Amino acid sequence: MTDYRDLDMSMEKNLYNDIDIKEDVDAIEQAVIDILFTRVGEREEMPSYGSILFETLMEKMSNITTIEIRENITNALKNWEPRVRVLSVNVEPNQEEHTYYVSIKVNIIRINFETEFNITLESIQ
Repeated sequence: MTDYRDLDMSMEKNLYNDIDIKEDVDAIEQAVIDILFTRVGEREEMPSYGSILFETLMEKMSNITTIEIRENITNALKNWEPRVRVLSVNVEPNQEEHTYYVSIKVNIIRINFETEFNITLESIQ
């Protein structure tokens, strides 16, 4: 049985000419990505929705910026994704490539399932 269902935000149609559905872990991952990559103020109906991740990525790469990224991700998910409990956020900077490798571990509360999402963020400096 599926606990969570969301439309696939890619809006690609399947063989039946319908928009695909994301379920459970895939639906949560899509929501996490949406929260993190939506800038606060970008949605008119929900002006405080999203994160300030982009603003942080404009700062010079440093230990402080790495900590700010981790805190921004943690706070955004705590504020906007009630279906998960954030277990850990690990941010590893790569100065040579101007990127941050991010690992987000969460517990999906209703199905009591732990999963990890990995994303790469590019520094905008």
